[in-house]
Amino acid sequence: MSEYSPSTQEQALQAWLRLVLAQFDTDTHTVQAIYARQAGTRPDKPYAALQVLTEVETGPPETELTDTAADSDFEHHADQHYLGTVQVDVYGDNHAQMMRVLRRSIADPRVREQNMTAKLYLVDSPGGQHSTILRDTSWEHRSQCDFRYAFAERDTTDVAAVESVVATVNANDLSQEVTVP
Repeated sequence: MSEYSPSTQEQALQAWLRLVLAQFDTDTHTVQAIYARQAGTRPDKPYAALQVLTEVETGPPETELTDTAADSDFEHHADQHYLGTVQVDVYGDNHAQMMRVLRRSIADPRVREQNMTAKLYLVDSPGGQHSTILRDTSWEHRSQCDFRYAFAERDTTDVAAVESVVATVNANDLSQEVTVP
């Protein structure tokens, strides 16, 4: 089995969880943020698990053609905007408090600055739930919430400029080759 390779957005979401949940760290325990549904042992509680549920385009790409100042070539840019949903589960004794702090963190300037560096914007959190689940032979407390986020990706293609055009002009049975610089 190959090792999981998270996307840029998943890495940014994990960094957001660590930034916010670090306030619950103690001298003997660091709250971890892991990717859900991965092989391996689960960390000690409390911890958070994230899973990206959806990433959908919000419309057609926005395109533009720009002149590069260095030469007579052009660049074609295509910006595709996405809206995603990530499920976050928090496990442990403080799960409800930790989830409330995560939900409020969307407006935190530190979080916004870190996410903007990663070109990610946390949009909202429509609501969460507290649920106790049966794990193996014991009950486990957790809070679960979906968060919506937005991001964009840019594709850039170099487009060579047309230096000259050669055309043949036919008029009155005469043919003339014309070069336009």
